[in-house]
Parts: sequence; structure tokens; C-alpha cells
Amino acid sequence: MKITPLYILAQEAFAVGLLTIVFGLIASAFVRTLGVFDSDTGDWNANHIMEAALFFTGAFIHLSLEFTGVNMWYVKSKQGLWL
Repeated sequence: MKITPLYILAQEAFAVGLLTIVFGLIASAFVRTLGVFDSDTGDWNANHIMEAALFFTGAFIHLSLEFTGVNMWYVKSKQGLWL
């Protein structure tokens, strides 16, 4: 199989999607511990809980990739491809 830029993009999107699911679950659990989620009504919008969970999901993903060195590895591995 020939590896095309579209195939690489699809792989990257899949990896980011999986990370978003994992870290989204962690961020949702974190936000719920703050005690602002109304578990009786299930209302996520009353206190902007969804926005907070999405913010923490992105922040957790970014920080994890930075601290593990994945981001630096990724940038170095792509340097010659875009010239």
C-alpha cells in the first residue's frame, strides 16, 4: 500500500481522536469533582460544565504530549516532509 499524505493525516486524526476520548473522560471526571455538575437534572450547561471539560481535555492532551516528549519527536520527524 502506498502511503499518501491523506493516509498520514487520517492516522494522525485517529490518534488524536483516541487521545481526546481518553483525556475527555479524565477531564469530565475531574470537572465533576468540582461539585458544579447538577447530577439530579443532568444539566451540563447550567455552569458551563461542558466548556470546562473541553478546555481541560485540550490542556491535558497538550501538556501530556509536551511532557512525554511526543510533541518534540513529532515536530522533528515532520521537519523534512514539508519543505
